[in-house]
Amino acid sequence: MTKTTRTTRTTEIIEIYATALRKCKEINQELNPDPFGDKQRHHGRLSWGRATKSRVANTEQPQAYDASRIKELVEQETDRVQKAQDSRNGDAEWTAKVKDVAYGVIRLTQVLKPVIDVFVPHSPEYTVPYACVWIVFKGFLARREKKDSIPDLIKSLSEDLPIFDAYRVLAPTDLMKTTLAELYIHGADFLWRLSEYYSYSFFGQLTDGLLPRTKYNFSLYQANVKRAADRLKTICELGNMAKQDAVKNKIDWMASSTRSHSTISRLAQAQHTSSDLIDIWDDEVGDVEHELRLWGSLRFSTAARDHWSQNGILGCLSKWRALCEDESNASILWICSEGNGRQAWMTEFSLDLVRVCRAQGQPVTFALCDRPKAKWTPKQVLKQLIAQLLHQNPEGVLSNPSVFSRRSFRRATTFQATLDLLLSVIGTLESLVIVIDRLDLCAPDADADPAGTQQPDTMLTLALALTVLMSTYPQSLRILVSSARTAGPQSLPGLPFSFAKVNTRRRPRKRYYEYSPAKEQEDSDDPDALCYVEINMCNYFESKMTFKECDADPKHVVTRRTYDKCEEAKSTGYVCDDPEPTKGANGKIILTGTYRKPGKCPRCLS
Repeated sequence: MTKTTRTTRTTEIIEIYATALRKCKEINQELNPDPFGDKQRHHGRLSWGRATKSRVANTEQPQAYDASRIKELVEQETDRVQKAQDSRNGDAEWTAKVKDVAYGVIRLTQVLKPVIDVFVPHSPEYTVPYACVWIVFKGFLARREKKDSIPDLIKSLSEDLPIFDAYRVLAPTDLMKTTLAELYIHGADFLWRLSEYYSYSFFGQLTDGLLPRTKYNFSLYQANVKRAADRLKTICELGNMAKQDAVKNKIDWMASSTRSHSTISRLAQAQHTSSDLIDIWDDEVGDVEHELRLWGSLRFSTAARDHWSQNGILGCLSKWRALCEDESNASILWICSEGNGRQAWMTEFSLDLVRVCRAQGQPVTFALCDRPKAKWTPKQVLKQLIAQLLHQNPEGVLSNPSVFSRRSFRRATTFQATLDLLLSVIGTLESLVIVIDRLDLCAPDADADPAGTQQPDTMLTLALALTVLMSTYPQSLRILVSSARTAGPQSLPGLPFSFAKVNTRRRPRKRYYEYSPAKEQEDSDDPDALCYVEINMCNYFESKMTFKECDADPKHVVTRRTYDKCEEAKSTGYVCDDPEPTKGANGKIILTGTYRKPGKCPRCLS
């Protein structure tokens, strides 16, 4: 007996001993007379009387059990049980050893059968008994192998059968019910055949080994169970996948709906916050929500030749954009025009530029200073730019609460404070385009000079402010300004401005823009000057103009004014393509023609 077996046996004895002591204690309590009252004593005697009547012919007198007697009884009973168990184990071990020896002899005989067959005589009295013995041996081996294989079949079946939790997540379909019933039938058939085989006696099992029948071919019925189980597992997996797909679609829909509601709620909150911030400035900011729509309802009576698509401003815009690709040459485009009140094309150009930027998804803010009533001050222009940014990008209010705070907007009471706020707002954007139209129509700030003794130049004030913006964000910021007042490097010295001058005064006319490399080189040589490029305009005269030559009198000189124009045209490189003789006012024949500059005019080149 091993150490583990002895320990287990000792534990069992201790438990039996404790149980016996507890029972004996209860019996002793029933035997002891009760010192309290006759009634309780009478009840105890009745209990003992019932107990004695229930015993059959027990002539021994009741006596109390002490610990020594209990221990003696337990040890005696334990020894008796142990001897009986050892006897059975010994018989079983001896039987198992005999069986192992017998099966070993049979296997050895099977291995030596080719050798034994040689020495067996061929007479019937030897071959028939030898064949019978050999058949019995084969029966023994078949029975032993089948019984040895049954535990392996059961273990394999328990490992191969899947654990189904389908009913927890799936509603059973008819196909699942049918397959599950088939699985139960095959499993019950397998277990019934197995129990029937074990119910046979030794000779019945030996007969089955001698005459193999498919009724007890357990591998076949095990395969049926596994096949039904695999089919049910496949059906459950498909149903689970379909349910998961349906749940996924529902979850995706709920997530999309939640995101949509969250976005709408966030946008509504941002719009409400931005409106509250704009309302802090009261009437200093106009109708921001409908500003672009109100301007879009106007109809501009701009002539076709004055429209921005024909007057050459697109070429200027293209050159300025190419110039700003280099961060060191970034500048503000200043568009100015003089045309006897025909400046409406600049406002139309600014509106179209804003619409194009919005259509392309480019953040843009604008200020149209040609107001029908009161004029804007430079501070109001900056506030208008901030208000437009709040209206177009309200979500930025929630993303940057430190910038878009009520305190910051309340403190923006001066031009410098408003400029600082605009700098902070632009810093929250990746890129921005600023369009300011008709800057010349702004009025000076009242708080700039309370005494009213000096009127500061509003154009210069805004130009300096825009210069600060451009120098702070040269890569992400583009600014376009239009004005009816002509400006140039003399009026804004040392500031990063590029000027585009469009003259619509003369009629008829044709304009194009010429870039002067010499002028750029001259400005770049000046160490005190910032990047400045002036794009000058050249006129293409379609009208007939007289010049000096006269067929009637070669020495005749026409009026000085006409002569100056001709000389000016010749000195700048103009040529006449179609000279025609015409009769002048004094009856003289003079030559007239159309002047152009070779290689420059788009109309001539086309």
